[in-house]
Amino acid sequence: MKRVLILWTIIVATLSTQAQSIQARWDTTAQVVGGTLSLTYEVPSNLLITPMDSSNALLWIGATRDTQEASVIYHWTALAVDTGVVDTEDLALINEAGEVAGTVIIPSVQLNFLPAMEGVETAEARGPMDVPFSLWWWVLAYKWWLLGAVLAGLAAWWMWRRWSAREVTEVPVAVAPEVDPYAEARDQLAQMRSQKPWEDDIKSYYVALGDLVRTYLGIQSGLPLAEKTTDEALALVKNKWTAAQREDYAFIMGRADVVKFAKGTLDVEAHLSCLDKAEAMVEAFKPERDGE
Repeated sequence: MKRVLILWTIIVATLSTQAQSIQARWDTTAQVVGGTLSLTYEVPSNLLITPMDSSNALLWIGATRDTQEASVIYHWTALAVDTGVVDTEDLALINEAGEVAGTVIIPSVQLNFLPAMEGVETAEARGPMDVPFSLWWWVLAYKWWLLGAVLAGLAAWWMWRRWSAREVTEVPVAVAPEVDPYAEARDQLAQMRSQKPWEDDIKSYYVALGDLVRTYLGIQSGLPLAEKTTDEALALVKNKWTAAQREDYAFIMGRADVVKFAKGTLDVEAHLSCLDKAEAMVEAFKPERDGE
């Protein structure tokens, strides 16, 4: 009895480990290039399958599966890209232990070109036919470019009209009156003589008188006397002025320096003497006029 049990156990183990063979089927045995065909097979749900690889003739483009109670039905879709008999490699079934437990056998399939339509003869090979020029078709082909050109032309015309029709407003430019240094200096000296500013503020009088003389003589002689001290100015005009002109300049600036810096006081005679010498220097450096 024990021998029978042992033999039965060996037989069951052998049958359980024997590889399963599952037959797949195509939806058709004849297909054309550019068409699609489906491969269907059913495997136990506890087994895994190796992935499907594309070949030179079949390009796999999708896969779906339907899960049953104890099995899974696979539907693979392929695109035919070449002709001839296609032999696809069988798929291995893998169990939970990672061992090969069976094989999905995929039959061959015949791929062909699309058969010629009955009653239609093949046209003879011929060269390209010359198509005559058509303005209408040319306009249709370039309609957007032509529309853009028209719009751009209208915009340019409108801008030109606006620019040409604009009102030109001339803005008057104020012309500064021409200043005569000689006349201005004479007027300021005459005003000092009439108003006698030394009676109110001696220092302001000598500051104004010194600035007037330096500015006027600097303009007429072309020398920067306004930027120089009295000694520097005398050194600058040593070979350009007469001795009398240098003495008068030194007299005026010396009295002005005494009042401004030394805070000295001078009598009315000194004030008038400085004014007389300033008028004399203004006349000495009077600019030459046409006809004089």
